Amino acid sequence: MMPGCIINKTQYQFFAKQLSQAINRVKKNKSCEWIVAQHRLGKIVYGEWVYTERDRRDIIDLVKSQLHVDLLYDAYPEKTARVTRANTFNDEKPHTLAVSHDFVLVNSLNTLQINHTNILLSELQSLGLYLDANSVTSIEHRCIVLVENLSVMANLASLNFSLSMTF
Repeated sequence: MMPGCIINKTQYQFFAKQLSQAINRVKKNKSCEWIVAQHRLGKIVYGEWVYTERDRRDIIDLVKSQLHVDLLYDAYPEKTARVTRANTFNDEKPHTLAVSHDFVLVNSLNTLQINHTNILLSELQSLGLYLDANSVTSIEHRCIVLVENLSVMANLASLNFSLSMTF
């Protein structure tokens, strides 16, 4: 089996349904093609995915090793914060929310005015600072500009604000 190929929710639900039944062949679909191509479990024969009891057991073990749940009895794990997962598992990445869920990248033309504190930014911090979004309790800036493009974020000081904009 190839490491690093994490089973997704659609595949999980398909295999949970199929492997709980006593059938060892089903009509081929993308999940079947994926498990054969990535993990060499079962084979595609005449438009059907055919698998052995050993393949069935290996898929259940694969899910257990990747997701830490039992394919036949547990629901697909819901996404959690990375810190929560890191408290329990060595690898915090699977089934966690994106880093942007907990952190926000902030920048300023000169100083950040957050939590009643002025934070001076150096030239080395051209993209700004990543902050834990939950730790921000106040923002003292008169104007906030949302920037989606990192190259614009890095060159924030060169933005041309219209004179008609009131701050």
